[in-house]
Amino acid sequence: PYTLQEQTLHAGGVTGTWSDVGNFWGRLKIVSPDNDATHQIIVRYNPQLGIKPGQRISYSDNSYIVTKVHDPSADKRWLTIFVREEQYLN
Repeated sequence: PYTLQEQTLHAGGVTGTWSDVGNFWGRLKIVSPDNDATHQIIVRYNPQLGIKPGQRISYSDNSYIVTKVHDPSADKRWLTIFVREEQYLN
């Protein structure tokens, strides 16, 4: 499964460590790279996860920063999560 993570901010706005928010299943697809995304992940809609830009998704030894979340049919069944791959997991 994929792991959704959120970064903790310390005093003064200094970024801290990543904490796990939850796990989910999805399908990873490579997209034509642009300034915002290198991949997209298709997942079943789950309001409890609250996926939003700035969070991180880790899978295997890779990590991805969420850049955009889109509900393509506006029926809250599936989400397309656009992500940018990071070089190394922190």
